[in-house]
Formats: sequence, structure tokens, C-alpha cells
Amino acid sequence: MLELVNPDAGRAIVDTVVYGRRGVVEVPELRGLAVPGGSAVRLDLARIIPRRDNLTLRVSTNRGRVSASLSDTVDELGAGVQATDWLPSQAGPTTSNLLLGLPRGPGRRTLLIANPGDAETRATVRIVTEDAVFSPAGAEDVVVGPEATRRLSLTSVLQGADTADAIGLLVESTVPVTTTLRSFVDGDLSHAVPAQPLTEATTVIAAPGEKRLLLGGADRAGVVTVRATSAEGVQVTEERVEVAPGRGYLVPLPPQAALVTVTPRSAEIAGSVLSRTDDGRAVVRLRALQRTSLVPDVRPGLP
Repeated sequence: MLELVNPDAGRAIVDTVVYGRRGVVEVPELRGLAVPGGSAVRLDLARIIPRRDNLTLRVSTNRGRVSASLSDTVDELGAGVQATDWLPSQAGPTTSNLLLGLPRGPGRRTLLIANPGDAETRATVRIVTEDAVFSPAGAEDVVVGPEATRRLSLTSVLQGADTADAIGLLVESTVPVTTTLRSFVDGDLSHAVPAQPLTEATTVIAAPGEKRLLLGGADRAGVVTVRATSAEGVQVTEERVEVAPGRGYLVPLPPQAALVTVTPRSAEIAGSVLSRTDDGRAVVRLRALQRTSLVPDVRPGLP
């Protein structure tokens, strides 16, 4: 289900390009779509694009502004489990994608790689653990055609003894791509997308219950301070983590932690919070805090 929200008073015009297994999928209903001001439009993609293969969407506006979000649902046949999760967006394709957030437990794990460019690309998938970043045994490079989406099952790869402590994946490619790790574990659906490298302190809201902070992608040796507070504003933990390139880090967080502040020093770092509650699992990326904004100011002009 694709949801487009127009926060402005004027009408917005939206174009959505769909990338399938063999290239661009022509969907006239998603071109030149009007979103009235101050309203939202919900599109049932299962009805508009009745295909069984995996798809990638690229949403852009020709006029105005929109916020785009996508919900993904697994509905097993018969009396099977139904699970829904919001699919986070990505700012743009890149040649190095670090995905932190591998839920533990039995289930299916699928990596999706989308190549929006006009040239074929070759991608290498590596496993990130607390000890190293390495290519699993038997792994081969993945070839993705131009303007296409490639699906790679990692269920058997992540069941090996050498990957039991995996906390994420590193996907490196010859041309910029976007990536998503889709996990259906213990009847629950979750998505992990590339984490954003950070050089300044950021804060993320954490759900109550079991949770842990996953860090990786350090560009040099440095220190990261992790501070967590409860919903009442009481500090419940503070930890100093020494980081270095070529490995990941797992920081357990107290169940009562509601606000997690991560402060990198001397090194660039990326991270995610993986939480588990009665409603299921969730992967929340660390993102740079918005410190500035533009506010329109209209005044009468001088004669």
C-alpha cells in the first residue's frame, strides 16, 4: 500500500517509476497522479500491479511536495500468519549499503537490490559481525540488470555456524544501488535499509521491551558514547564504545530505555535500534537530527 501525503495547500503532481525483475514496469495509473492539498492518497499496489515478483518504486514530484511511505503485508494462504510492517525509504542509491538489523530466530530473510541506472552492476554481499566483515562460504557476486530489481534469498546463508552472530549486511556494488533486507521471523515482518553515516550526536525513540543498539561502518578508530533515558527522563545507562573499521558492535539496552542518544567522536558511524515487543520486531535507523528549517515570510512590498 503506497501512501502519498501532500502537506501544502496547492495540488501536487507525482510520478512513480516501477522497477521489476527485467526492467521498468509500465504502470500508467502511477504517472501524473494528482494529490490534493492537505490530503493523502492511498494506492493498493496489489490491485494496480498484480505481479508476484518483487518491485522497487521511485517516487518524484513534478509539482509541489509529497511524503511517500509504503506498508508491506505478508498474508499466508489458509489460516497462516498475517504480518504488516512499514518499509523505510532511502534517500538515494549508493555503491556501499550497510544494513544493520538482523532479527534472530527461524524464518525467511530476503535481500532486494535495485539498480536504477542504465548499466548492469555486480554486487558483493558481506556479513557483519562483532568480530569482522566477511563473505560467507559459497557466496557469489550478484548481477543486477539496468533499471531492474534482483531478489536474493539469504535464509540458508544465515543459518551457518559462522553467521550465527551476524548483526547486519554490507552490500558493495560497481554502480549505485538501493537495498532492503526483508525478514519474516517467528511470524513477524521487519525491514532493514541502509543506515545513514553520522558524525554528530543523534537521538532515537525506542519502543518499550527488549532492544539493542547495532553500530557499524566506522571510517576510522574512534569512540561512541551511548546514553539511554527512561520515559520519565531518568538516565538508565551510559556506555563508551571504542569503534574501528571492519567490524560491527552490539550494545544491549535496558527494557525501560525510551530515548537513546548516540554521540560519535573522531569517527563516522552508522547504527540502528532493533527492538522486540508484544507487537513484533522493528528496526529503527539512526538519522541526523534536523537542526535548521526554512519558514516562508511574506510581507507587503515597499511602493
